[in-house]
Amino acid sequence: MDDRTHARPKGVRVAMSRLSAVAAVGLLLVASVGPSRADGPGAAKVPAAAAAEPAPRFPPVNAHIGTSAEGFDRDGVIVIGGEARAVGPVHLFLSGDPVAVYTGGWRMRPLDPWLRAGPNTLELRARAGGPAYVKLAKGSAAAADDKVTELARAMLPAGKERSGEAKFDPGERPALPAWDELPAGAAGEAEARKHAAELLDRLRDGARRHDGKAFVRTYRAGRDIWEPAAFGPDVRSPVPARVRAVVDDPATAPVAEDRPLEFVVGRRAVLAYVRPAPDPDSVSPVPRPYSLRLRRGESTFLFGPIQCVRIKGEWLIWHVEAR
Repeated sequence: MDDRTHARPKGVRVAMSRLSAVAAVGLLLVASVGPSRADGPGAAKVPAAAAAEPAPRFPPVNAHIGTSAEGFDRDGVIVIGGEARAVGPVHLFLSGDPVAVYTGGWRMRPLDPWLRAGPNTLELRARAGGPAYVKLAKGSAAAADDKVTELARAMLPAGKERSGEAKFDPGERPALPAWDELPAGAAGEAEARKHAAELLDRLRDGARRHDGKAFVRTYRAGRDIWEPAAFGPDVRSPVPARVRAVVDDPATAPVAEDRPLEFVVGRRAVLAYVRPAPDPDSVSPVPRPYSLRLRRGESTFLFGPIQCVRIKGEWLIWHVEAR
């Protein structure tokens, strides 16, 4: 998956030093990056040998988000405290564009698909609920001499519509294509909504027709750009084949939604997702937003939230979570 959500026991901390990271942090950070991580349907069935992590070309940067101030003001502690309770939703913006939705618990969000060299700004925005806290950490701790260092921190107080931000410089990053700026005001928001809905309809259509090839081509269009830039052109992910097998299966079908699609529009990107209804039978009280559900027998596969951008006039899905 592209992020991790946990109900971390209250009082548990993960500390880091300026010289090296403890093993627990290293495991968390390494697990959060790389195209061969468990980010798609059936991922748990991949043999360990096939799921070996490739070395990233650039130090990964992760946002650690929680609902408690525990550890937030302490140097050397990067994991934020938080109970497994729903909040928000809180939207994460990176340099003016929405990249993720936070709904509670402790969560680690890799930021590598969006980071650019030079100054970046991470914002937490919400219309209600909270509070929320975030720390940014750079480094994988994959080797003994690797470093995990804090880049910035930000908080979002509880209350009505508000925001909190953190400015940081991630250092050297891969060269990614520029996204087209959206028209200002209502025109830009309407355009973004329209094209995000069309791309989501394209995914649904591919699932209805059991066209796994077309489905994978649509949902990975952006990932096929930033993943080779971050991990090298020779990296091959097993995820597309797994997703394609699910969609190709005649027993798979998209689930009709009775809840509206919500849009969050930035300067160049739009995030589209469905906010699920609370499930009293769920083992977790934290609802996970998504954009599309596929069902095969008793199994449900979730895709989203989806982030859509326009590059040289062409709209595509830049990032989508799959689980």
